[in-house]
Amino acid sequence: ALCLAFLIRLEEVRVRGIWRLQNCHFPPLRLRIAKKAADPTVFDRERRPKLVTHCRNNDDFEQYVLHEYAIYRMQALVTPVALMSRLARITYVDSAPGKPLATRVAIFLEDEDNLAERLGGRVFEIKGVPQGHLEPFDTFVLGLFQYMIGNTDWSIPGLHNIQIIQTDSATFPRHFALAYDWDFSGLVRTRYATPDHRLRIRTVRDRLYRGICPAEGDLEKAIALFNEKRAAILAVYDDVPGLHPSIVRDGRAYIEEFFRAINDPRRVRRDILDECEK
Repeated sequence: ALCLAFLIRLEEVRVRGIWRLQNCHFPPLRLRIAKKAADPTVFDRERRPKLVTHCRNNDDFEQYVLHEYAIYRMQALVTPVALMSRLARITYVDSAPGKPLATRVAIFLEDEDNLAERLGGRVFEIKGVPQGHLEPFDTFVLGLFQYMIGNTDWSIPGLHNIQIIQTDSATFPRHFALAYDWDFSGLVRTRYATPDHRLRIRTVRDRLYRGICPAEGDLEKAIALFNEKRAAILAVYDDVPGLHPSIVRDGRAYIEEFFRAINDPRRVRRDILDECEK
């Protein structure tokens, strides 16, 4: 966690997102930080971070942001294809009268281009990447992680809450799917989150596996990975300042149910293998 206690000069601020732009008082933002302002700070290589904001100015919506931050931390435990994140406390000021509107927690997310550079590649903007071009194990882990947090609000072919990273290889480029944006997940359980009406679930708390089928050996390997990280995943809640104890208890219970599911062969067969996209 990081509380930024200094001002940074911004070259550009623009809104992003579709649903939040239409439904939130504080839509998420993309920032561009001036190089001279960024150099002596933690933003020295992060001049175009995303800012995940509270949707509305009340404590419940701030708790959602804190819970999303916890999920970014959990994601980084099970895959290198995850955005680095930092907490900050941001004061929003009305530029006309100069009056502060709110001071709330927000999340800085690194620029996807920086993640792509770490993976030795670049952001790939084309929709409809064939499943066979994606790294099978990493893509299966992505689907299992989404299942863990109860998130169905994503699509690799449609690049919905997904970004594709292509490694630079002249012979056979590798493609990784990067997932982000968790406010429609069952784990966060925002008051406005509802599943797509075409899915066979009634609420976002109902888990539905929407990932790919595992290649030979990948199921056992992925389950072992999650079991190895189980304690660390649950311990993330200890490092999120300000998250309400009731949310922590509920979140841990929801995640523990996931671990019971993946360690029960019958439930794995019924809920994952019988549902996966071949």
